Amino acid sequence: MTISLYLNPANWDLAIDYKGNIATASESYAVAQNVACAVKTFSGECWYDTTLGIPYFDDLFDPKTSLSMVAAYLEDAANSVQSVKASKANIELHGRQLTGTICVTTKDGRNLNLEF
Repeated sequence: MTISLYLNPANWDLAIDYKGNIATASESYAVAQNVACAVKTFSGECWYDTTLGIPYFDDLFDPKTSLSMVAAYLEDAANSVQSVKASKANIELHGRQLTGTICVTTKDGRNLNLEF
């Protein structure tokens, strides 16, 4: 069972539950949130483990970077989440805006679609 601290989608910060405790998320929501965190992490950003993250500044913000390379980085980040068995990123570039989905299959067989 996957449990994670719940992050408020409006500001990506901790939230309080109805009892006044720090809220938690479980199961599919927790996996989806953990994948979103992995994809949002820039390489070197986590001071406790600088090997985590995607090299946005080093590789992905280069205009010559292909969409397949971006998708590969997103999939690697998603696959680094403990409960994820496989992932597939489907992305599109509209001007300077990157949109798409990451389809995740969990180790217990659930399928999740994360839009960005």
